[in-house]
Amino acid sequence: MKKFMQSLMLIILLISVIIYLNSGIQASQVSDQVIIDHPEEVRIDQEFEAEILNLKPEKSYELIIRAEDHQGEEWINQKEFIPETEDYLIAEDKMMKLIQFMEPEPEITDMYYPPIDDLKDSWDTEILLKKNNQLVKESAINRTYSIADIETREINDGSLIGELFKAPDSETAPGVVVLHGSEGQKAKLRALMLAEHGFNALAIQYFGPHNELPDQLVEVPIEIVEDAGNWLIENNYSDGDQVGLYGVSKGGELALLAGSKFDIFKNVVAMVPSGVVMEGSSGSAISPGSSWSYQDKPLDYIPNLRDYEVYSNAYEHGFASFFTKALEEADNQTVDAATIQVENIDGSILMVSGADDKMWDSEKLLQPAEKRLEEYDHHESFRHLIFEEAGHTIITPYMPTANRDKIGHYIYGGNQKGSARADAEHWPEVLNTLRGE
Repeated sequence: MKKFMQSLMLIILLISVIIYLNSGIQASQVSDQVIIDHPEEVRIDQEFEAEILNLKPEKSYELIIRAEDHQGEEWINQKEFIPETEDYLIAEDKMMKLIQFMEPEPEITDMYYPPIDDLKDSWDTEILLKKNNQLVKESAINRTYSIADIETREINDGSLIGELFKAPDSETAPGVVVLHGSEGQKAKLRALMLAEHGFNALAIQYFGPHNELPDQLVEVPIEIVEDAGNWLIENNYSDGDQVGLYGVSKGGELALLAGSKFDIFKNVVAMVPSGVVMEGSSGSAISPGSSWSYQDKPLDYIPNLRDYEVYSNAYEHGFASFFTKALEEADNQTVDAATIQVENIDGSILMVSGADDKMWDSEKLLQPAEKRLEEYDHHESFRHLIFEEAGHTIITPYMPTANRDKIGHYIYGGNQKGSARADAEHWPEVLNTLRGE
């Protein structure tokens, strides 16, 4: 009897061990069977979804989105979820928001997601799945600015300094001139993204350290933009006898101005621009004069205020009030003379503003130009998209939007929510406008 009981206990023990080991194997198999399904590679402005398969329903999981920027800083966003079934879909809009609301890790309050140095570079966005703080599965998607392997061409022809980004079908693609802002550097990233969407995009420089260009943003000949448009047409980088214009900030002001002066330009996109000509910018002159010239004559402009209290406060609260007060205190004759004659633009016009723009209040600075469009019953469509809680930095989606409100010494305004919405919603409208749709 004693031997029987010992044998029975041994059998029970063996069965228990087998059950335990089998359960471990099954648990391991379940973990191994979890799949995170998503595209292998996407363009940076391309929405995508991810689906997690073979989960345990009604169990809590942690989803982590992680990426490393080009300065080596880690960015993270995470959320908990409880799947109702074995499969859990992260829809496109939710996936993009997870990316846009990533934060630097460890949290650095003034760290923003830096622009890429090499436009041909790419980086991985990792998707990690955890359960009970244990890693269950991880995967990565490659995000890049260029999928189409865009060809480029440097242009250095007198005062025409630029870089052409050729569309995949460049012989039949529409042309567009891309204008930078007061930072004075070619807007190559935006030109690349336009080329990805089928445009021959020529990013030019209109002032800066070149022998044939003005050193400062003072009395810049707007004929430089006309030359760029003619170059696209003459070199068969346009599908017709007109090209589009895309400008950012001060370049948006220039885009509206060039579009109103030269009939080779058709559709115009002006990002956070002014609708009136503002005073130029020079480190060597208190009152440098107009930003622009036409036919060797300076264009009428709104002079800056000589109120140094307002100017000194701008570094703490933003320059928006500095420019807005200059417009408000100018007399009607000065405003009328400085307002860009946007009604002469021979195409559709898209203007984009952030309602919380602290650099300059483009919403208000566009009002005189909008008034002209309404008074003259502009024959083509025009729209002014104003995004609440967005600031001056409205860029190509989908990038993290944390800490964009202040970059360096400058106040740009906006918050994560407003910037994320503005980035995502304005971009399709840009493409449609330049296509004439």
